[in-house]
Amino acid sequence: MGPEASTWAGPFGNEYADRQAPNETGTAAFFARALARMEGPPRVALELGAGTGDNIRAMHRLYPNMSAWALEVNSHAASQITGARIIEADLTEAEIPLECQPDLAFTRGVLIHIHPIRLHRAYRNLAASRRYVLIAEYHNPSPIEVRYRDRDGLLWKRDFAAHFLSMHPEFRVIDYGFAWRHDPHMRQDDLTWFLLERRHGWQPEQTQDTVRAAFASILQGDDPATGDPSTRGAP
Repeated sequence: MGPEASTWAGPFGNEYADRQAPNETGTAAFFARALARMEGPPRVALELGAGTGDNIRAMHRLYPNMSAWALEVNSHAASQITGARIIEADLTEAEIPLECQPDLAFTRGVLIHIHPIRLHRAYRNLAASRRYVLIAEYHNPSPIEVRYRDRDGLLWKRDFAAHFLSMHPEFRVIDYGFAWRHDPHMRQDDLTWFLLERRHGWQPEQTQDTVRAAFASILQGDDPATGDPSTRGAP
């Protein structure tokens, strides 16, 4: 277990869990927006760094038939999770059980707390998804460390989606956006989110040009899969 994971597994993590106020309505609104471009509801969702389970409870409000798995390093937080099978482990060391088979894997304010030298291990578990990955984290164009509650070595910001894609180009961006803490309908922390989808028939020789093209299509309002004008929001 890495030193930051040991911190989150202990009293510091217990205190963090106790500070979290439930916000299922705002959280459900966030997921309704961030997952809007999925083709149908997820059958099995896997959350890495599930905390006390607020995200999973909110998702069950949207997708009542969804099965869920929750990976969490802090036992005090994990004991409060409901509606999911729990994997209590460091997410950079955990092996996802074969029976899990998620079609959506996600993080929300978790990758920021993983040391950059171990991020590739967290990405490996996100890439266990058979179809979709949602990354919702603090964003910065270049990697920086931020002091967190008077401690070093606990929070880093970067472009997590681009970093993930550099290691897992078998995925592509299909949507992205920003959740603002002052939004009256979606009150929560400021988060930049990216919805990724596993490519069908992807070949290893494909390059970053494909990633740039997907972003360009989204900015133009087109469907990144077809290049056709988006019909999102149409009656």
